[in-house]
Amino acid sequence: MRIHSHEIYLNLHKQVDASRTLGYGEFKFLWDKIKKLVAVYKKHDVDKSGTIDSMELRNATGDAGFQLNNRLLDLIIARYADDKLQMELDDFITSLIRLEVMFRVFQILDNKEKTGSITLNLQQWLLLTIC
Repeated sequence: MRIHSHEIYLNLHKQVDASRTLGYGEFKFLWDKIKKLVAVYKKHDVDKSGTIDSMELRNATGDAGFQLNNRLLDLIIARYADDKLQMELDDFITSLIRLEVMFRVFQILDNKEKTGSITLNLQQWLLLTIC
């Protein structure tokens, strides 16, 4: 298993601190998050192949705290899995961190009304999705 630490770090770092600096508390938060996701991944890599398939991913995302529908799981597999629909550890971590960031941004934008929907103009949409 190979971890693309630079991409994971960038995704995690975006989640923690907009100042682009990493203090001890932020580092600990990031390290704890990575350790948790590695443990979830290893638990669900039942055949110890170093990859997880779509069924293992469904169970792993649930253990990581996400209840996702089939369409969203299919999109994650299409984006992050290889041509055999297998996902390696680094892609698993990256996909769940990005998913968590997306949930957090949505919750922040929906914070006042809590309607379960938000309105974005084109500029806001581009700023949120380009990263």
